[in-house]
Amino acid sequence: MLSRLYEEFNYKEKPAIDEQQYEQFNQMMQQAMARTQMMGITYYVNGDFKYLRGMIRDVHVYKGEVKILDEEGKIHFLFLKDIVDITYANDEIL
Repeated sequence: MLSRLYEEFNYKEKPAIDEQQYEQFNQMMQQAMARTQMMGITYYVNGDFKYLRGMIRDVHVYKGEVKILDEEGKIHFLFLKDIVDITYANDEIL
């Protein structure tokens, strides 16, 4: 009962992302892959926002997912539809 109330209280709405923002995300991911640059990716899952910092290794448009290698060497797969923000994590090229 308490856990359900906690989840309901902390639930966050997913913001609407328009086509222009998705195109900008795509351009940034392509540039980051070409330059092996660290990215900060905010994504939405289960009513909350999560943040992942890493390098984009591949974008599977037909599968609707992106493959990311985090700073600890772990591979993550995120659905493109769950991404709500992308930033360059730093200006260093690795």
